[in-house]
Amino acid sequence: MSSRLLRLLLIGTLLVLPSAPPASADAAWQPLGALGPFGISALAVAPGWPVQKTIVAQRGPELILSVDGGGHWQRHGASPTARHSELTFASSDALLLVTDEEVWRSTDLGLTWTSSLVAAYASLYVSGATVLVLDDQGNLWRSQDAAQSWHALQPAEGQLVQSVRISPGFARDHTLVAAVAGGRRFTPSVLFTEFPLADADSSSGVMVSTDGGDSWRQRADGLAVDDAPYLAVQDVVISPTFDRDNTLFAVAWGDPQPSLQYGQAVTAFNRALFRSTDGGVSWQALEADGPFNFPTLTEMTLSPNFASDGLALWAKNFSSGSPASGSCTISRTSDSGDSWTPVLATTAQYSGCGGLELLAVNGHVMAHAQVSTPINQQWSEDAGQTWTAFPLRTFPLVFASTPGSIFVGFQPFNGSGGLFALGSDITPSTASLDCAAPLAGGFARVMTVHPEVRNLLGCPLEEEHNAQIRAWADKVTPRSLVLWPDDGASKPVVLSPTPYSYSGTYRAAQITVEPKEPPDAVVTGAVQHFEGGGSFIFTRGLNNGSNTIYAVSGNGIWTDFADPP
Repeated sequence: MSSRLLRLLLIGTLLVLPSAPPASADAAWQPLGALGPFGISALAVAPGWPVQKTIVAQRGPELILSVDGGGHWQRHGASPTARHSELTFASSDALLLVTDEEVWRSTDLGLTWTSSLVAAYASLYVSGATVLVLDDQGNLWRSQDAAQSWHALQPAEGQLVQSVRISPGFARDHTLVAAVAGGRRFTPSVLFTEFPLADADSSSGVMVSTDGGDSWRQRADGLAVDDAPYLAVQDVVISPTFDRDNTLFAVAWGDPQPSLQYGQAVTAFNRALFRSTDGGVSWQALEADGPFNFPTLTEMTLSPNFASDGLALWAKNFSSGSPASGSCTISRTSDSGDSWTPVLATTAQYSGCGGLELLAVNGHVMAHAQVSTPINQQWSEDAGQTWTAFPLRTFPLVFASTPGSIFVGFQPFNGSGGLFALGSDITPSTASLDCAAPLAGGFARVMTVHPEVRNLLGCPLEEEHNAQIRAWADKVTPRSLVLWPDDGASKPVVLSPTPYSYSGTYRAAQITVEPKEPPDAVVTGAVQHFEGGGSFIFTRGLNNGSNTIYAVSGNGIWTDFADPP
C-alpha cells in the first residue's frame, strides 16, 4: 500500500439527525418518516385530518401511503409520469393528480389512475364534491361529482378567466368569484412585446356567481383610478372569513399608455390593488404603481383570522424585460389593506416571489414564501413581520396544510426526514419503507445503529457482493480518496474531506471519470448499491490498516464508519 494512501486522514464521522427548532412556543416540527433518499415532490393530506390520518406523497418515481399519520408507510404504485405534479383530495375516497397535461383521478388512494380531464398546467380548487379546474389558456371547468364528469364554465363571454376562487362557505353560499380579461391570459413571461390586452376597458373585470357557477354577474363598480378603468383583472382573492366580512381583493391593470421596450413601441399599463367589503358590489382603490411594460404576476394571501386580525401579505414581482432583471417585494398589512409595509425584498438577479401563505397553528399565525427557487423558502414566525430561512436544514419542495397543521416535504440531502409536520395533532415517526433486497453483516449493523443512514441511502437494489476495491489518493482534490469497486456496475467516486455545504456532519462526494493511472492500492471488500444512486462500500485494511464502511449517497455526500466499531 502506498505511503500517500496511509497519510490520508479519513476520520469516521457519524451522521446526526438535525434537531427541529421550535416553530412557536407551543409546537415544533416533527418528522413523519425516514423516506429518503428521494424527495417528497407532491403531497396530499386527507380532508378529515386529524380524524382521518391518511397521507399520500410522491416520492421519486413512486407514490407512498400512510393511513396512520406517518406511523407506517407503504409503497403504493406509480403515478402518471410528468415533470410536475400536484396531489389533492376531492373527497375522502377520491384523490386527484394534476400533471402538465391532464387531471387524473384515483379511487384507491393512488394505486390506479384514470384520466379525468385534459387541461394543460391546470390550477385546482376544491370544496366538497365541487372541483374547479383552470388551465393555462384561461378555460374553466366545473365538476360537481368529485371530478368524475366536467362542464365548461364561461363567466364572461369571449373573455379568459385569469383566476377563480371558491368561497370558504361554498356549501352554504354557493359563491364563486372569477377575474376575467380579454386577449390572452396573464403569464410571467418576458417574451411578450406588449400586454395581453390592447384596451383594458374591453374587459369585464370581476364576475360573481352565487349559484355555484350556473350564472354570473359582473361586479366591476369602482374598478377605476382617477376615472381610468382598471378592468383587466389579473387576480382576485377571497377572504378566509368571507361569511363574516364579505371581503375580496383584486389586482388589475389599466390606464394604457405608449412606451418603448428595446426601441420597440409597446403598450404599458399601471397596476392597482382594489378591495371590496360587500362581496364585489363595490370596489375601493387602495394603491397603484407603474407604468410597467410587462404584466408580472402578483400573489396575495390572507390570514385565516382575517375578519379579526386584518392580516394579509402581497408579493409583487417586477421585470424590466429580461429574466435577469426579475425582483420582488412582499408587503404586509394589519389593517385589512388600508396601508402596506414592505417586509421582504429580493436583491439578486433572476429573483421572484411565489408560494405565499399565511397559516395558523394553535392560534399562532405563521407565513412562508418561495423566493427565486423552490429550495429558497423563507419562513416567518410572526405572520410576516420578520423572515428567516426555513427552519429545517433541507430543501423544501412542497407544502400542504389542514386546519391547525402544516406539512412540508423536501429533498433530504442531509440524511434527515423527507416529511415534517407542525401542529398539536402530530405524532413524530422515523418509519421507513420495506425493502425487497436484504441487508447483512456490517452494512446491516450501520443501518441499525445509525437509522439516519437508511434515510440517506434508502433501500438496496441487490444483495451485498464481494469486490476488489481500487483506491487512489490525492487524484482530484488534496487529501481526497477515489474508490472504485471492480464489480462491473460501480463508477469511481471521489470522497473529499471538505464538509458538505449544507451540513458539517457530511462530506462531499462526486462521481468521476475512470482514473488512467494504476491504483495506489487494491484491497478486498464488498459493495451494495441502493436506490437513488447511493452505495455502501466496505474496504479491508485500507484506512491505516482498519476496516471501513463508506456510505455514499446519490446526492453527493458521504460518511464513514469503522467495522467493527
